[in-house]
Amino acid sequence: MSSIHDVPIYLTTSNGREHIIKVFCHLFNKYWGEDSIVNLVGYEQPNMELPDNFKFISMGEQVGGIQMWSTDLRKFFANQKCDHFIHVLDDQFVTSLVRFDIMQELFDTMIERGSVRANLGNIREDDGRVRDGKVTTIAGHGRKEYDILEFDQDAEYRISTAWSIWNRNYYLKYLPPDRNPWEYELVGSTEAKHDGSSHICCDREYPIHRIEGVVAGDIHTFNWGGNTTTAAASYTSVSESDVLEMTDMGVI
Repeated sequence: MSSIHDVPIYLTTSNGREHIIKVFCHLFNKYWGEDSIVNLVGYEQPNMELPDNFKFISMGEQVGGIQMWSTDLRKFFANQKCDHFIHVLDDQFVTSLVRFDIMQELFDTMIERGSVRANLGNIREDDGRVRDGKVTTIAGHGRKEYDILEFDQDAEYRISTAWSIWNRNYYLKYLPPDRNPWEYELVGSTEAKHDGSSHICCDREYPIHRIEGVVAGDIHTFNWGGNTTTAAASYTSVSESDVLEMTDMGVI
């Protein structure tokens, strides 16, 4: 099986988000590690010094606003040569040490079953409900700490901007031009229901603990405490010590 460490990571951003990128870089390198290369995909070169393991790739001039989000990403990923990749938006901060052992087994299971997406984060609300819809435990993949599950065909968020390993061809299938990120998730998830594809995830424990790090509708206000919407109870929190550390270091 291929190593999860060989799967390319793509972090997508847009202009004017340097304050967010700084936090992402700091927390990623602390909890994921500085040995992994992150491809930062955006438009203008960020006006900041990137860590050595973050490599900036420009998609060209940013035109057309947020509605061009899917158009530009589609052009970019259509030209990549990888079969699988990890994708995340710049406000999805890592909040604790990444479990590469779980991520590797999730990736192995993805290849074994021909799955098209592996959700790397938590799938449950505070009350125990599965946020993204019904799931079924995959036989033979229960472990002491975690289970590997498969989303049912009518799951709500089959298409998501959250931390995920993607099959590139499937990713492009539901990334048509002229959709903003919210349409990509909501409209795409409706279109992807009952398409026969396999989407997997972990339960009880999972590879990445993360938070949506800015307040919805206000990119200049950080959210350290968990939810930015009532639907996001599956997020964790940035610790007080990490906030103090980033303040002392001038990250925030």
